[in-house]
Amino acid sequence: MTPETQLLDELESSLAKQLALAQSGDLTRLFELIKRTDELTGRLGHVAATAKGDGRIERISQLHRQLCLTLAQQKHELTDRLHRMRNGKDLLRTYRNARPR
Repeated sequence: MTPETQLLDELESSLAKQLALAQSGDLTRLFELIKRTDELTGRLGHVAATAKGDGRIERISQLHRQLCLTLAQQKHELTDRLHRMRNGKDLLRTYRNARPR
C-alpha cells in the first residue's frame, strides 16, 4: 500500500466516522475529528489526480456531501428549536407582565 493510498483510506474512514458522529449528534467528537481530517486533506492535495480511476475520490466526495447535508439539517433543527424557545420566553414574559398585581 502506497502512502497516498493509505492517506486516502484514512480520509475515507475519517469522513465515514464524521458522518456517524453527526447523525448521532456527538458534536464534540465530531469537531475533534474534523481537525484531524483537515490535516489529512492538506497532505492529500497532489494525490487526487492519481486516485480518480479507482472510485475512491467519488466515495470520499459522496461521504463529504452526506456529511454537509447532515450538518445543514442539524443546524436547521437547532435554529428552529432556538426560535421556539425564544417565542416561549417572550410569551412567558408577556404573561408575567400582564398579571394583575
